[in-house]
Amino acid sequence: MTLGGPVRAVTAAYCAVVAAASLAYPVVPERFQSWLYSGVSVVVILAILHGIRAHRPANRLPWSLLAAGLTISLAGDIAFDIYADVAGSVPFPSFVDGLYLAFYPVLFLMLGSMLAALGRPDRTAWVDASIWTIGAATLLWEPLIEPVVVRSDGSPFAVTVALLYPLLDLGLLLMVLRMLVGRASVNPSYLLLVGALVTLVGVDTAYGMQEAIGSYVPGGPLDVGWLLVDLMFGAAALHPSMTRLTERMQRPPGSSTHRRLQALLIPAFAPAALLLHQHLGNEEHAPVGEVFAVGAMSLLLVLVVARGVGLLRIAEQRSVQLRDHSRALEAALGDRERVAAQLRERVDQDPLTGLASRTRFVDRVDTAMRAWRDGGAAPSVAFLDLDDFKSINDSLGHEAGDFLLRELGSRMRDHLGGRHLVARLGGDEFAILVVGSFESVAEGLLAALHEPVSFSGRSLRPQVSLGVTTAESRRSSTSDLLREADVAMYAAKRAGGGWRRYQPGMSAVLMERLDVRNQLAAAVQDGSVQPWYQPVVDLSTGTLRGFEALARWTTDGASMVPSLNWLALAEESGLIVDVDRLVLRAAVGQLAAWRREVPGNTLHMAVNFSGRTLQQPGIEDEVLAVLVGAAVSAALLTVEVTEGVLIDDEEVGLRLRRLRAAGVVIGLDDFGTGWSSLNYLRRFPVDHLKLDRSFTEDLGRGPAADTIPAAIVQIARGLSLGLVAEGVETLDQRDRLVELGFRTGQGYLFGRAQRPADLAAQVRASVAPTGGPPRVLRVAR
Repeated sequence: MTLGGPVRAVTAAYCAVVAAASLAYPVVPERFQSWLYSGVSVVVILAILHGIRAHRPANRLPWSLLAAGLTISLAGDIAFDIYADVAGSVPFPSFVDGLYLAFYPVLFLMLGSMLAALGRPDRTAWVDASIWTIGAATLLWEPLIEPVVVRSDGSPFAVTVALLYPLLDLGLLLMVLRMLVGRASVNPSYLLLVGALVTLVGVDTAYGMQEAIGSYVPGGPLDVGWLLVDLMFGAAALHPSMTRLTERMQRPPGSSTHRRLQALLIPAFAPAALLLHQHLGNEEHAPVGEVFAVGAMSLLLVLVVARGVGLLRIAEQRSVQLRDHSRALEAALGDRERVAAQLRERVDQDPLTGLASRTRFVDRVDTAMRAWRDGGAAPSVAFLDLDDFKSINDSLGHEAGDFLLRELGSRMRDHLGGRHLVARLGGDEFAILVVGSFESVAEGLLAALHEPVSFSGRSLRPQVSLGVTTAESRRSSTSDLLREADVAMYAAKRAGGGWRRYQPGMSAVLMERLDVRNQLAAAVQDGSVQPWYQPVVDLSTGTLRGFEALARWTTDGASMVPSLNWLALAEESGLIVDVDRLVLRAAVGQLAAWRREVPGNTLHMAVNFSGRTLQQPGIEDEVLAVLVGAAVSAALLTVEVTEGVLIDDEEVGLRLRRLRAAGVVIGLDDFGTGWSSLNYLRRFPVDHLKLDRSFTEDLGRGPAADTIPAAIVQIARGLSLGLVAEGVETLDQRDRLVELGFRTGQGYLFGRAQRPADLAAQVRASVAPTGGPPRVLRVAR
């Protein structure tokens, strides 16, 4: 199932209808009030069921139980009205009370399943909630419970039934307090649900007090309070955050804070206050009140002891930790020389590779610069960085990355010998202090580093970028030398690897990149970055199936900035997150506009998400909120990710699974070009694969060129995945893709990415005006 309907419109209509009914309830004629009340209950139950269907929570049981409980309560209301119409009055107790009372156990089951999502039972939270509940029961003794137990003249059965109402409300209060104490985070659905439960307990309590003194009037403000409870129940189910309410969570830390302990003093004194009031009150008191107060005090004593035992256990654990820390400190102080030597070693040596540390390297460069100013040789510094090191960590794990760093560090040390200082600055960055000409060792060093590295049966071929600079001005400082080597290294990286010597113009290039970054940030804000849309078609028939939204940056509304000039920079700077969000909102809004303008079309929309974007907490909620706001079905949206996304990040996988569970299609872009293809298919929820354009370009150039696309077809069939080919530019490529088994594709053969206004005719042509087959796109010859 997909994301159900225009949920935002449904929610607005629901709130308007129920709120209007609640406000009108006290003023409508009495004979219509029961029907209005029952009608509101029906609307609330339907709203809960719609929320379950629309948002598809992983755990539907609590919400289903809530709908069932409200249905039972509605049955009680209808039975009461029918009984009153037929017999003139409803006796107490009756089977109607059975229906009303049955509502509470169902509600308890609902809350119990939600509390189970918090993880392991938090005994401290249950103790705190119980103390507050006992305090509340003590305060309610005289106005609510005592009239039933002591002053009632009914039969024992009638007294028992009457007593069940306040007792069940107290049980409900216990569950609500437990939710308030044990929840680690909140969201709108949680606040609405807790608000409904607290209001329910309050209205029930007020009703019981009024019944005790005979002042309750049907159709008054209390009935409106119950209607508001129903309103909040339905609104909680309709809000998208209802899916998070029942997700398993980490146990919240800090359950024994001073503030919570101080708050427990208030209910702890309630039984003693009740007992004192019983003795000092002017009215004659009933002995059962004293018994109740003493029992409450005894139970509180047990709970306080349990709470104290828990605090003692925590204190004991902290004492053991403190003792262990003290012993460790004594041992460290007892061997200060050894500790000092270890600290010096940590400062001077990189712990992973055994090379010099950044601190030691900078000190040695300072020494070389002073020697040069005194007439020695000019020092040279080389910065080295591994290309695409992140992909190795992502695909094979950090153990492989660490192994590669150690191996390359050893090769540099062995190749350069003792004359040059090699250091690891951090991550995959190294530095070399060169004595003499670097040109004499550069090519040999690069050749040694490019030799394959074997890890767990895999052959890794490292590629490096290296920048070199030599001190030229006596006024140059160590920081100048390090900065120039860093600039030269980035110039080598942009040139595709190898090594580059620093040139003064390189700094200007970096400044230019900084300017481009600032201009891009402004362009994202002022709307200069917008999606254009490339057609996705049926390869066999040419029928339009949908579009891929591609970010385009235009200046002055006309000139386009080439994507190669800014997309990589957006990724490096993190601006890609803002670009992805902008494209998502615009693309979904455009799809909604096309569906309004051309009813009956079934076009889908694909958007690309960077790994940085998927690392943003709550990004999946943003996607679903955009779909809900535009009234677009989730099945019409495809989120495409590349193989370079952090596959070791469990949070990214969880966000993709949430999107897929809501009906969003997940596509793997540029398939076959990265390190992690097969691992990606095993770890992540993927619906279709997109063949990279590099494979499409080679089709027809020999049997070997077709091997990988043919293998990808077999993989997709075996895993029941869809296939899309990109970069289709010739009829021969299209025909060969169809022969291999591809059904859908995109490329210049069918059209480049264009503005929405330029695609209106194609969108209209995708739906036949007479019910016949849709028209096909005219392919480029």
